Amino acid sequence: MWQGKGKSKLRYKTHRAIDSGYGVVTATEKTRGSVNEAQRLASLIEGHQSNTGKSAGVVVADNKYGTVENYLWCYDRGISAHMADLKDTQDKQGLRGGVFPEEAFTCDAATDTYRWVLSKVL
Repeated sequence: MWQGKGKSKLRYKTHRAIDSGYGVVTATEKTRGSVNEAQRLASLIEGHQSNTGKSAGVVVADNKYGTVENYLWCYDRGISAHMADLKDTQDKQGLRGGVFPEEAFTCDAATDTYRWVLSKVL
C-alpha cells in the first residue's frame, strides 16, 4: 500500500480500543495496511464489550473514524461519539478536490438512486 509521500510497500495496521479511565487496551485488531480504520470502529467497540463485560458509553476517536456510518452506529446504541467529521476535515485540507459536491445530486426515493444534476455543478 501507499501511505503519505513515501514509496508503496507492505504495511499493516494495529487498531486499539483503550479504556481512558485506566489507560488499558481493551480490544485490538491487526489488519492489512489498506484497511480503512473507520471500518473497524464497530468491531473494536464490540471487542471492548466482550473483553470487559461493560458497555461503551463514550467513544473518542480521530477524524478517520468520523464517518456518517460510525456516528449512526454509535447513536443507535446510545454511545456518545466524539470524532471530527471526516468529510469536513477532507474539505478543509483540500483532499476532496475534483469530487462533485453532494449538492450536485438529487435522490430518487422510488428507485433508490441518485442522479447527477449538471446545472447544480456549473
